Amino acid sequence: MLSVDASVAARLEGDGFAAMDWKGQEVYARPGRWIVRLDGLDGKPGRQLEAANARLAGLGESLRASEHLGSDGLIVVDAPANVAAPELEQSLHRVPGFRFMEPDFAVWADDFTADPSRGDLWGLHNVGQTGTPDADIDAPEAWSVQKGSASVVVGVIDSGIDYTHPDLASNIWHTPVRLRATASTTTTMGTSTTSTAGISPTTTMTRWTTTATARTSPARSGPTAATGLASRA
Repeated sequence: MLSVDASVAARLEGDGFAAMDWKGQEVYARPGRWIVRLDGLDGKPGRQLEAANARLAGLGESLRASEHLGSDGLIVVDAPANVAAPELEQSLHRVPGFRFMEPDFAVWADDFTADPSRGDLWGLHNVGQTGTPDADIDAPEAWSVQKGSASVVVGVIDSGIDYTHPDLASNIWHTPVRLRATASTTTTMGTSTTSTAGISPTTTMTRWTTTATARTSPARSGPTAATGLASRA
């Protein structure tokens, strides 16, 4: 059985596709729209459609070749939506040159993530594994529009990071300049439980003065002063 997320199914249905059985498999396709191959058709697309409709007319049914798909004899045939596939195929076998028919399938990319722990990432994509389905940030939908760029550096303010982690090692940003840091001032945050969220009430914040020197670029020669914060538990 085809497994489709509720959000994907809703989008397919909104685009006019419907679930159907095709040769024992559940698929999504456009109702009443079939891809058909008829042998013996050539020439310009318009003339092929005319010839195909002349053949279909002999069936005495409401079938119409509506679109040419670029290859000789490969066309779209419109049929009443309530006509079942076996019934339509049986009728088309009476058409001269009939080769095959298949639904106008829906095809979509499913590249959310191959991470074996993806089922735990309910905040990115919640299919009901925790709490309410779709109570998430719609990460797959966002990634279908944009996946970011290697030229964008994202800084996360935290107490540290395991930069050897297999999910991070190849994506960690490395500074293009040499850094020399010296501690200059120490300020202790209070022990109040109302301290800034994300910082332990007993954390000591150390202010660092950093001197950065460019490696090779003449345009960036000479020291550049910068300041930052590092946490020390």
